[in-house]
Amino acid sequence: MDFACVIDHNLRMDSLRLLIIPNPLPKCTDPTGTRITSKRFNLTDVQRKAAGVERRKRSNQLRRNAVFLYLAAAVLLGGFLFFGDRFGDQNPSVPDDDAEPGPPIVTVALPQSFSGRANLGRQIFEDNCVVCHGKDAAGQEGVAPPLIHMHYRPDHHDDEAIQSAVARGVKQHHWTFGDMPPVEGISRREVVNIVAYIRELQRANDIN
Repeated sequence: MDFACVIDHNLRMDSLRLLIIPNPLPKCTDPTGTRITSKRFNLTDVQRKAAGVERRKRSNQLRRNAVFLYLAAAVLLGGFLFFGDRFGDQNPSVPDDDAEPGPPIVTVALPQSFSGRANLGRQIFEDNCVVCHGKDAAGQEGVAPPLIHMHYRPDHHDDEAIQSAVARGVKQHHWTFGDMPPVEGISRREVVNIVAYIRELQRANDIN
């Protein structure tokens, strides 16, 4: 219900009373007798304006978020394109099964016979390692180095170094074929047999 107020000026100022009476009185009078027009506030309009302000704030925030996401995506894409060319080819690629193997890097002399453990290691090597390191561990041009080489003699690369290379891979250091990736699916016991095979090949080629 709307109300209008009338101030009774006939009373003493110290006992001023405020009379609240219902419409239709639309106006008040001040002590001088001047009529004051009362302003009615439409709450629906106020709420509508507040909602509009809130919508504009949300819209501006969404635009700012979109710009930020766009810039972040551009930075990530640029970083990928820039660094991908530098580091994407660090690991040697495994040759295709149908691809022609590269020529061996060294000539390997075979011993007259292998021990039982070395024979087991030879089979595991041929199943898992020949694709990169070549037949008889002679290496392949453009793919991977030979293991029958002075770089891999026992006092330079001991047995545990080979275990680590198989399990975790290794950064390139002696050669320029790139990093060696880990070889999955080979147990430590199987690597022991591979090492026995490599060491017997090395001894047959005067690498001790």
